[in-house]
Amino acid sequence: MQAPSLYKQCQKQIIRHLIAAWRIRCTENPFQILPSDVFQELVDYTLSLPCYELPEASKLSLLLVNYLLKRLDLSCFAVTLRSLEDRERQINARETCSSLISMLSSYTFPNLRSLHLPVELIDMSAEVGNLIRGCANLETLHTATCFDLSNIENCRRLRVARIHSSASHLYDFLQQRAYSLMNLEALEIFSACDPDPCFTSYEAVANILISCRNIISLGLVDSSMAIDHVLNDKDSPFAFRLQRCFWGYGYNSYLNRSKKSVNYKLKSTNLIRNAACACPLVEELVMQVFQKGSLQPLNLLNRLTFLSLSFSQCDDNYLPEFISLISEIGHRIKHLSVEGRLQFPVNDICSLCVNLESLKINGHACVKYPVESFPSLRNLKRFIASEIDQKCFQFVLSNCPNITELFLGSVPYLNDLELKSILKTNSLANLEILTLTTCNLTENGLSKLIKSAFKLKKFVLEFFKEPLVSVIKELNRDINYSDYPQDFFHYKLNRCTF
Repeated sequence: MQAPSLYKQCQKQIIRHLIAAWRIRCTENPFQILPSDVFQELVDYTLSLPCYELPEASKLSLLLVNYLLKRLDLSCFAVTLRSLEDRERQINARETCSSLISMLSSYTFPNLRSLHLPVELIDMSAEVGNLIRGCANLETLHTATCFDLSNIENCRRLRVARIHSSASHLYDFLQQRAYSLMNLEALEIFSACDPDPCFTSYEAVANILISCRNIISLGLVDSSMAIDHVLNDKDSPFAFRLQRCFWGYGYNSYLNRSKKSVNYKLKSTNLIRNAACACPLVEELVMQVFQKGSLQPLNLLNRLTFLSLSFSQCDDNYLPEFISLISEIGHRIKHLSVEGRLQFPVNDICSLCVNLESLKINGHACVKYPVESFPSLRNLKRFIASEIDQKCFQFVLSNCPNITELFLGSVPYLNDLELKSILKTNSLANLEILTLTTCNLTENGLSKLIKSAFKLKKFVLEFFKEPLVSVIKELNRDINYSDYPQDFFHYKLNRCTF
């Protein structure tokens, strides 16, 4: 292992001195005279440490109370529960974080551009609000602690606001004070990260669209009904700048069974048509398909490159309309995710989406007819399928020489003989991540696969993993086989990032 650089060693030594409270003997704050970049790197390094290695809040504030501060990321205090020991660490982390926020809330930070606080702090809404109010030049905000949203009115440069908050809290503010958001002319992303029905009222969403003319994303919150409401309420044309959208009644399964979702379903085709006509700038779209007729309007979205479609609430035979749609827009799509009960023909999808880089099928992936020759899919790097038949498996592996990520379910037909056939056409030299539920490879087959896929970093076999572990150790390869990785679409559709 490479020894840490002298610069890193100096950072560590400074933190040791900070823990020892050497600052008490100084007449002035020595961090104030550091070059701004060096200071910020010291802060970033300090807050990258595990929370149990950090100084206590009073000592940590000696570093952070500084007008040079540009980024404040307190993710280190968000402890994931995996054991009883983690529970104790989580409690201590929240206490330290609460004390730190309480101290920082008494100061202003004129140069702070980014504040990331993914920790829910109970009874700290006033302190968090005061801290935000004191950051007049804040551009990016992500907080899991509920606070009075009127505090962001002072942040005229705010561009991104991702907020964990209750539905009622957001609803009340947006119904009564949404006009105050007009001061935030730079605001582009305003989203709620909680999994509950964040904006149950389309009027509240409409208020955001009207007040913030530069909004490009509302996260995983339906905007189709709000768009329709604005269009019907305005006498003059209204220009929407939305680039990232979710269209559908609710992203949660329990919402899909409600009476309101039935009403949405009845008028979904018109809602989607109006939204597609009104939002020509949309580049990324997540959509629940209630009626097959709502697919065709998507061909109006000339900038669309990311498309995620769920047919779980559609009772129609939607495949003909889906194939018709991608025959028109497929050449623009780089990332495609589909979910439904019908079989999705991968060969048709790939032939129509020639620039596809990522494909996810939450359902059955198949090849509808024999494919003897097919152009190489050199752009496809990620393939995810919960169910995949043998012909489709052979099709994907034979035609995707640059595949880097494979997330597959059970592939009982993958044995040593099948692997030998695949490696003749595709060495899997670019494969970095592979996850399988089950397969029938022997230790010899696993060894050949790992040797051929020399870039492999993660290989997870959900069942019967003992042979895999044995082969990895025997080959002395640095491959993670225990931590289940998440696929591209999982990260992309995370409520805190979309």
